[in-house]
Amino acid sequence: MPTVQFDPDGFVILVIPSKVNSHSLFLASSVFHAMFGANAPFKEGNSLRNRDAGSLPIEIKLGDDDPKALAILLRLVHFQLNLVPRTLSGDQLYQLVIICDKYDLRQILGWPCLDQWIPMGTQVGGEIAGDQWLFVAYVFG
Repeated sequence: MPTVQFDPDGFVILVIPSKVNSHSLFLASSVFHAMFGANAPFKEGNSLRNRDAGSLPIEIKLGDDDPKALAILLRLVHFQLNLVPRTLSGDQLYQLVIICDKYDLRQILGWPCLDQWIPMGTQVGGEIAGDQWLFVAYVFG
C-alpha cells in the first residue's frame, strides 16, 4: 500500500503507512489522548514529547487494523472531507465501526457520514451478517 499523507507537517507515522497529525488524533479519540497525553506512560507519548524539532516523525504500528477503513477515518479526523467516499460496501462500513470502537472514534462517524452510509449498507443485502449489524447498533447505540 502506498504511503498516504494526511498532514505534511505531522510528527507521527501510523505504520499502515500514513503520516498524521498527532494533535488531531489526540483531540478526536480518548485512546490517542491517553497515548499522546502530557503524562502518558506510553512509549508513543514519550517518543513524541522527547522528539527534537526537525527530527523524523515517530512511527506507530497499527498492523491489525483494516488500512482502507483506517484511512477513511483519518481523512475525517484531518477534515479531508472531499476525499471521503460517498458510498461504502457493507464490509467497509463494518470495518469502520470496528476501528471506531477500538480507538473511541464514534463521534467522528456520528454525523452525516453514518446517516448516509447505513442506509446504503442495508440496501446491499447479505454483505453484513446479523451479528455485524448488532455490533454496529451497539457501537452507535
